[in-house]
Amino acid sequence: MKIRNLLFIGLASAVLFAGCKEDEIQESPSLKVEPASLELFSAEGGASEVQTVSVTANREWKANCEEDWIHVEPASGPASAEVQTVSIYVDENPDMQRSAEVVFTIGVTEKPVTVTQLGVDVEYTSIADVRALAKDTE
Repeated sequence: MKIRNLLFIGLASAVLFAGCKEDEIQESPSLKVEPASLELFSAEGGASEVQTVSVTANREWKANCEEDWIHVEPASGPASAEVQTVSIYVDENPDMQRSAEVVFTIGVTEKPVTVTQLGVDVEYTSIADVRALAKDTE
């Protein structure tokens, strides 16, 4: 009786396993984003100064950025074996150089792209110059 049950379970398992089609087996998540960094956006920024990254993903992907001065278009895309081009541009930067990450994700797989933008030229005054100014006012 026990052998008959084991034989039945073995036969049922073989039938179920043989019934799985190869195309039904999910591939591991695959995400490729290039380049890994975009540098030297000018301080003026704007949509006329667009840089691009290439995204290839076997699942739907999303691009997230916590900074509101970075714009990503499109911010998501479908799974595709073809390379998808994503445009990134930045707002004007009235301050010093800044940088942040745009993180591309599919599920738990992430690929960051570092975005760096130049700042305006800042003139520094030395302590000696400040003291000289103070002496001139006395």
